[in-house]
Amino acid sequence: GGEKWLFTDAIRQNISPTEVLTWSSSIEYADDYAHFYYNNQSDSNDKFLCNCTQQGTFGPRCEFELLHETITFEDAIKSQFAEKKQDRWGIQRHGDILCYNTVFECDYGLLCLDWRNICDGEQQCMNGTDEENCDLLEFNECEDDEYRCANGMCIDEQYWLDGK
Repeated sequence: GGEKWLFTDAIRQNISPTEVLTWSSSIEYADDYAHFYYNNQSDSNDKFLCNCTQQGTFGPRCEFELLHETITFEDAIKSQFAEKKQDRWGIQRHGDILCYNTVFECDYGLLCLDWRNICDGEQQCMNGTDEENCDLLEFNECEDDEYRCANGMCIDEQYWLDGK
């Protein structure tokens, strides 16, 4: 959460652009405000900033929140790396996991086989079928809007930084 400030109200309260930068709002909005502030413009009656007053919130409308109830960005990053270190299985804890329905028989117990588990050099299926025929992926041609993973699989470019 935060407080909405119209540019005109912030000027009347003599709030400097430097102070606005401490509000955890958007850099772009702070830059717009600085332009408005230093050029004495009056045509921005509807433009506003948000002062993110709730600890751990940030963004143009204070709509984003740091993970793990942290207060600073640095703490959020440290917390994520600490959690990743504890999670030696690489399990996704936040959000839904897409389970890969295989065309081959795969006994992976109660766990869900993720697409990243296919041809990753580690056997997940009891009978090893997730690591069979991986050499055929080398001949796989990716489309122009796809990224070729190290294992030869093609994925949509928008997902190429999602994995490890």
